[in-house]
Amino acid sequence: MSGGAAAGPRSSSHPYRVAIVGGGFTGAAAAVAIADAINAPAELLLIDPSPGFGKGLAYGRARAGELLNVRSRDASLFPDRPDDFLNWLSARDPVGSPSLDQLGDTFMPRATYGDYVSERAMEALGHAPLASRFIRAQATAVERNADGRIVVTAGSEHLGVDAIVIATGYGVFSPKARFGRAAFSKLDGADLDHGGHAVLVGTGLTMVDMLFRLRDMGFQGTIDLVSRRGILPAPHTERAVQAIPFKPDADDDRPSDILHAFRRQAREAVAQGQSWQGLMNGFRPIARQTWQALGTAEQNAFLRHLKPYYFSHRHRLPPASAERLQRELSRNDTRIRRAAVMEVAEDLVVLTDQRTGTSRRVTADLVIDCSGHQSSARTPLMKSLLEGGLARRPRAGAGINVTPDGRVHAADGRPQSDLFALGPLGQGALLEITGIREIVDQSRAMAGIIASNVVRTLNAD
Repeated sequence: MSGGAAAGPRSSSHPYRVAIVGGGFTGAAAAVAIADAINAPAELLLIDPSPGFGKGLAYGRARAGELLNVRSRDASLFPDRPDDFLNWLSARDPVGSPSLDQLGDTFMPRATYGDYVSERAMEALGHAPLASRFIRAQATAVERNADGRIVVTAGSEHLGVDAIVIATGYGVFSPKARFGRAAFSKLDGADLDHGGHAVLVGTGLTMVDMLFRLRDMGFQGTIDLVSRRGILPAPHTERAVQAIPFKPDADDDRPSDILHAFRRQAREAVAQGQSWQGLMNGFRPIARQTWQALGTAEQNAFLRHLKPYYFSHRHRLPPASAERLQRELSRNDTRIRRAAVMEVAEDLVVLTDQRTGTSRRVTADLVIDCSGHQSSARTPLMKSLLEGGLARRPRAGAGINVTPDGRVHAADGRPQSDLFALGPLGQGALLEITGIREIVDQSRAMAGIIASNVVRTLNAD
């Protein structure tokens, strides 16, 4: 190693040191969980080049009117204090706030939630027996030195740590668009021909945000919403609904079998005056074990054919956003195009129609990539983990292979108790690990392991 002090073996005279790589929601959830779990002196390194700890891409760049896609009652950072976000909201406006029950059904602005996450994270770090240090740098490598200790490279520093938590969301530190401009990149009036033609590639939640953003900026031209299947996010119900347990048939061992069973039970629920959203909520607790029980071929089949349908119903739009989307689609100048994007070059877009297979060339004044985040394996940090044998890819899908509590599987398949990856990085292994609740629960499980390691180290010293 070169540049900065090389990290040697751990000295018993130094406190247990944990590094968290990533300063967005996942990093904040990890920091809060660790601060709550560790009751002995320890050092916490928080590595991220961006200011505004806890906000990240999801909340740090949110504009007014862009809403969470989960209800406020489900957004607490503390599993043992499920009303914490609601109480925080009430404290901000003690006169104008509705009751907690009414507040629980709301979908708050993402920027507001970012303030909550950042504030609670800083409070946790301030009250815990931790010596916290922010390192404003990009982590580019994680290795083990000759003594087996983990070393993380951040900027010019090589930092020896006892445990590391990779909490970079999808692992993209400098998002590059596959098609045109990256979603949420800065737009101003000079970028828009207000009567022109825009193409949004992808028809999920990111597309909805960018569609609304363009219209709010005064764009009055034609907007084409392009994806292979043209599937739009489904709506939430107006009020929270009770979960309906999903009951798979005994011989349901293929994604198509599970889909047929779900559709049948959804029809039965609706016929009884319930909702398919309640059934989806009931499937959520078993989604991960269902996914992991599938064979590799079945997982790949799900990703090829069913993933867009599943996630469009799993990650839903707030009712107000769903209503606005329908109003937008009633306009003659907002159109869904079921097509594959073959090429984007300056103002030219080549589309292949999914029904006819024919290609057409269209001109566009603005192309925005709303197709979702890319695999983290392409970043230097992830490459160092994979190429160094500290991580392996999942059987199917993107990211790296992790256990439900976030331990990263080494190349030999062994889960490591000092190397964790939280949140979307584990989607290929776990499927359900991108929502607030799943990330918070995983962070708590991770922190429990680290707390046990701290106690074990202190006893050994």
